[in-house]
Amino acid sequence: MAMDTNAPSIVPSQPLPSAPDDLAVWQTKLFAHIGGRQPNALQTVLPALQAYPTDPELLLLAVIAGLLDERPEQSLRYLQRFTKRYVPFTVEDQLLRAIALAQRGMWARAAHLVKQHGAYALNSAIQHVPCGWQLMSWFHGWVRKIEREAQRRHTAVPVATKKSAVSAATRPRKASKTLRAAAATAPALLTEGPTAATARRWRVRQTPPPYHGITSSSRLPCNSPKRSTCN
Repeated sequence: MAMDTNAPSIVPSQPLPSAPDDLAVWQTKLFAHIGGRQPNALQTVLPALQAYPTDPELLLLAVIAGLLDERPEQSLRYLQRFTKRYVPFTVEDQLLRAIALAQRGMWARAAHLVKQHGAYALNSAIQHVPCGWQLMSWFHGWVRKIEREAQRRHTAVPVATKKSAVSAATRPRKASKTLRAAAATAPALLTEGPTAATARRWRVRQTPPPYHGITSSSRLPCNSPKRSTCN
């Protein structure tokens, strides 16, 4: 399958195949590119995703690549494609959604997801996303950033009592314990790579995914039920 000559040119550190005929070859190259946080991550994933549009690994790689490129709208579109077709292992989809919402400036909604599912569960879910081990510190950093922003907004409101002020001041220590507990999952991530990725399979969804409360004012263009495809 020939690549589109009109697509934006990319210059990854390692040459990619001229055509995505071998999914395993693409995954090996993409893991190295995205795991190394190299530029133009999303553009690097798109040719392979065009050839294998329903592959769960590539869909999640596209989500992560969009977040690395700080293109959260694109990431949410690919995340929607993933959740419509596959059942997440735990809450890896919520982790990616929270980061995308934060990048869009929707801190309150991102903080709500962190509070709803818990920082420990979100950090533990890193083991279920491609390049999870290589990007662990990056994922942890975003969870902490969301927690700090929520804390900043909370402490901006006048504190009614001294007790609540002390509680707010000690809350970061609690977050650090959560991160230390999540670090216990690191051994499971040490084997992360194309071989481990091949063994990871998501169940195909038999029922519609849960509604996440995206209103018409904040709905992405491709989220409309009238749109059958999303590029």
